[in-house]
Amino acid sequence: NTLSFSANEASSFECSLDSAGVSLCASPMTVSGLADGAHKFEVRGTDLAGNISTVSSVTWTVDTVPPVVTALTLVVARNSVTVNWTTNEASTSQVNWGAGTSTANSTVEDTALVTSHSVVVSGLTASTIYTVMAVGHDQAGNAYISAKKQFRTSP
Repeated sequence: NTLSFSANEASSFECSLDSAGVSLCASPMTVSGLADGAHKFEVRGTDLAGNISTVSSVTWTVDTVPPVVTALTLVVARNSVTVNWTTNEASTSQVNWGAGTSTANSTVEDTALVTSHSVVVSGLTASTIYTVMAVGHDQAGNAYISAKKQFRTSP
């Protein structure tokens, strides 16, 4: 992450990251190697006359861990299957599917960020073997892919 800051007149700056000690800094400032979780950057300026500005801050969250899929279940019908699953964090919903062992087809991605997912795949042929898997991503873009599940549609 690169943090940029400025003042409306010549100033020196003091910065603090995650409530650590205050130190002199310059813009732009690059921070890296941050652990997953919430972070806060604070900066204040001092002009040539010694006037100190109020502290400005920005907060953000680092998230590098993909959602985990649990409880993947299928409700099989003659010409469709409803794929239900949960994720441990809010994420999008989509199903990759295909006849036999293929998962080359995809449903339209539901971009709502939820933890309880349900997607219907329709237009299937009766008495046919299909494979499905749940896919999506969290708000930070971390992608998840479930295990594949195979089923046969009803006669």
